[in-house]
Amino acid sequence: MGKMKSIGKKLTMMSLAVMLLALLAFASLASQSQLADEPHGCSACEERLSASQIGGDASAIPEVSVASGPESDATYSNEPPTDSASLASSPTAHRSSAPVRGRHIIIRVKLPGRATLLSPSGTIGTSNPTFLWRCVPGATQYLLRVLNVNTNTVILNQWYNAEDVVSSQGCSINPGLSLINGNSYRWWIQAKNSKGTGPLSYFNSFRYANVSPGSVTPISPRGLISTMRPTFIWTATSSATQYRLQVKNSTDVIVIDETFLAEDVTSGARAIALSPTILLGGIYFWRVQASNNAGVGPWSGDRYFEIVCGVWQGQAGEQMGVRSDRESRSVTRQPRPQIPLRR
Repeated sequence: MGKMKSIGKKLTMMSLAVMLLALLAFASLASQSQLADEPHGCSACEERLSASQIGGDASAIPEVSVASGPESDATYSNEPPTDSASLASSPTAHRSSAPVRGRHIIIRVKLPGRATLLSPSGTIGTSNPTFLWRCVPGATQYLLRVLNVNTNTVILNQWYNAEDVVSSQGCSINPGLSLINGNSYRWWIQAKNSKGTGPLSYFNSFRYANVSPGSVTPISPRGLISTMRPTFIWTATSSATQYRLQVKNSTDVIVIDETFLAEDVTSGARAIALSPTILLGGIYFWRVQASNNAGVGPWSGDRYFEIVCGVWQGQAGEQMGVRSDRESRSVTRQPRPQIPLRR
């Protein structure tokens, strides 16, 4: 009987040993499978490190792929995007729309495109023009090149930082030239950034003539209008450096006499200027005179307009005043006392 109990104990111990070995083998296989599923290499180490630094789960941070292509460079950074607000506010930065994931950010930089030139062009009346062009997205620098066609010599070949040339109308710079009267010129713009230099723009031609400009033509406002602060529009002339706007009322009294720089109001073949003052309802006549370094041009013809909004507003105000007075009197009026009826 004792012998049978000894044999049973040995069998039980052997069974427990086999079960323990099986559990150990299963745990080892599971560990190897988990390690095989985890990402390997530097990126995995960086992401696990990023997760530990920000107190998150490494598995919750997706892997960031770095884009590549023939016309784009991608820079990978493991630094926190602390300066994302300043990057977003930069007027010349060109970034991808990829979101920031964890502590990773992708920035794609492309070559800047070709600039579009605006002015000067045609015949100008100043020896020191301001050059204006449309800003190129992603550009950090601009090259301005000016050629004297008569002498076939480059008189300016200068790089400018983008933040120094950005203006409310686009990109502009006055390099302080001293042009020769009667000579013709060509000019170009070329944009540049960290990727490289973009293509040279198509040239614009202009000629400096030291003669006073001709007359311009008023366009708008005219006839009946419904605004007390109209926008004045007239034909622009490339030889003008300034415009003088004059507005008279029906009694021939000057109510506006304002001078505008041509570069501030010129938009293509038109000059546009908002009225510097608010006008009352009534009849007005306006005209414009162009000028430059050589002299003053003739006045344009008078253009008629009439503001009807001011009259309506005054009538509406009077009606509102009468009605409010009636309402106030009706509110303050005492009720008539009730006289009891005699039976």
